[in-house]
Amino acid sequence: MLAHPEWQSRVAAVFSWAGVVGGSPLADNVYSSVRDWDLSRVVQRLDVVLEWICPIINLRKGTALQRMGEMDIQDAIKSITVEHRAGWLSSHAEALGRLPMPVLCITASCLANECAYFNASGWMMLNMYDGNNDMQVTQEAALLHTRLSSHLAVLHANHWDISFGAFPPAMTLGSSKLQHPFPRQAALLAM
Repeated sequence: MLAHPEWQSRVAAVFSWAGVVGGSPLADNVYSSVRDWDLSRVVQRLDVVLEWICPIINLRKGTALQRMGEMDIQDAIKSITVEHRAGWLSSHAEALGRLPMPVLCITASCLANECAYFNASGWMMLNMYDGNNDMQVTQEAALLHTRLSSHLAVLHANHWDISFGAFPPAMTLGSSKLQHPFPRQAALLAM
């Protein structure tokens, strides 16, 4: 809406569905680990590492890993760090305040036992900031504050439940928590 103000007259409302508006301490943690890595070298061996972790995944058939040269992983992670998001929100505060349409925010919240085992440590880290986190984002970080914003609902689900369909069994890494039974379609239709 800020990049294309000419669209504003055609938009009745904006929905933020578990957005990472304010960034995530999890992204801060990952970014501090990878910001100085030569990821092109890491990616060259990533297929071998993933096949070792989960042999049923055959990355040699052709995957997104073949297009890694088109991606800037470090910048993508940096873009959802708390510092980067705070800077963006601050530099765009005036324009966000002038948005003529409501911003309707829907967030999620779950318990540690409702996450895949490999996401539980992220939930615990976020729990230090917010006991109602969704394993990826805190409630506050999922809200966009404008003069016409409203926090419509907190859904009982984890971040992936409301974002993805069920993972193929071969890609669950042994977790039983990746079936994502949350009724996304019904929730989206209700909006």
